[in-house]
Amino acid sequence: GDPLDSNGDRQGNGKMTYSSGNTYEGGFVNNKYHCEKGIYKWADGETFEGPWKDGERDGAVCIYRNADGGVEYSGYVAGQATGEGIFWDPDRKTAYKLLNGEQKGVLSPAAAEKLAKEKFNLPVPDPVVSATTTTAGGGGVASTPPQKIEPTSIIKNFFSSKAVTADGKLWFKDNGEWGTYEGDPLDSN
Repeated sequence: GDPLDSNGDRQGNGKMTYSSGNTYEGGFVNNKYHCEKGIYKWADGETFEGPWKDGERDGAVCIYRNADGGVEYSGYVAGQATGEGIFWDPDRKTAYKLLNGEQKGVLSPAAAEKLAKEKFNLPVPDPVVSATTTTAGGGGVASTPPQKIEPTSIIKNFFSSKAVTADGKLWFKDNGEWGTYEGDPLDSN
């Protein structure tokens, strides 16, 4: 099916790949991120996984992973962390209670595990092995910075937030950043 509606807006599942190297994979409604489980990945290795509503992080169970392996469980409303949450250091030996996204004190491992289970219905995340022990063996990804890409030879269609390039790629601008769009990545083979 066509991933765009008659207005050229993104609808249904899709993937955005931004010029910075960031990506979003999940649902769209009326051209905005909107789904039960969307994943936004930053080029630096950070990820956000959880519900989206009207283009913002919004749901009771959201998981934010830092590039260094730290993990946060929080609820979000309209893009803002709200209520109680938990943050674990990469080794999972230290956990912090969060209130509206801000650290409010250390939690014992048992208290962190209890809060994770009762509030988020999630286990304690697996600890992260330090990068120094994983580099032997060479199977890693080369750490070249992502190439900054922008739509060239743009044919503007409806708004300055949408474009089509000569090669037929669909470009959209979200939060000030251009990226290419592919519809229904979950359904394609």
